[in-house]
Amino acid sequence: MKKIFFSIFLFFLILSSMAFAQEVGKLTAIQGKVDIMREGKLPSVQAEINQPIYLKDIIRTKTNSKAEITFKDGTVIKIGQRSRIDISEYLTDGDILKARIELQRGRVESYVSKDSVNKISSSPKANRFEVKTPIAVAGVRGTDFIVSHDINPTTTVFVISGKVYSYNINFPDQIVELQSGEMTIIKEKTPPTQPIIEIIGDIEKYKENLNFNLFIPPITEIIPIQTPQQPLTPPQQEIPPPSGDVT
Repeated sequence: MKKIFFSIFLFFLILSSMAFAQEVGKLTAIQGKVDIMREGKLPSVQAEINQPIYLKDIIRTKTNSKAEITFKDGTVIKIGQRSRIDISEYLTDGDILKARIELQRGRVESYVSKDSVNKISSSPKANRFEVKTPIAVAGVRGTDFIVSHDINPTTTVFVISGKVYSYNINFPDQIVELQSGEMTIIKEKTPPTQPIIEIIGDIEKYKENLNFNLFIPPITEIIPIQTPQQPLTPPQQEIPPPSGDVT
């Protein structure tokens, strides 16, 4: 009898926790193997289209797998393969936007809705949309940007359109602001590099390949902005893909 009462109590406890969970968006595209850790806890559940995403959920993609989340404010994030993100904060209430996505590994593209960009532009101290990695933060002043993080550890931020600020959490006062077509590379013990722009190819090539495929061509030739004294053809820099299937 005690086991029956305990089972009933546990059932209602689960229902109660689900009722109080804050839904922030839905999964709008899935490819391959994707799972969700509700409130960051095991066991995980298999991801499905139109499945709700709640605050504190962790979404994990495996090899050759991807996912897309559309949030209630219209913001869309695309999650690349072998990635892990944590919806650590997402508040959209009237004129307020406070959002932080934690990228533990892998790659994510964020397309921030126009309304949310306007909120940030009108009151940047009160509103924010940030992607945080273990060593860096990238925050919106525009609309469309990519953040990748590898286990080296190295964080790369690339802006498709608009403006983004970025800094190393160990050097919070050394902020780099990026414009469309610019990127920065952040190592664990160094501030962000000065803005870098790709000079081979067209930005449209990036947009074309940043649909659900989330492919970033390797950077083959770059010029650091504000450093004209450096050679026009520095050594190659590549954005390393996340390595291995880890949980």
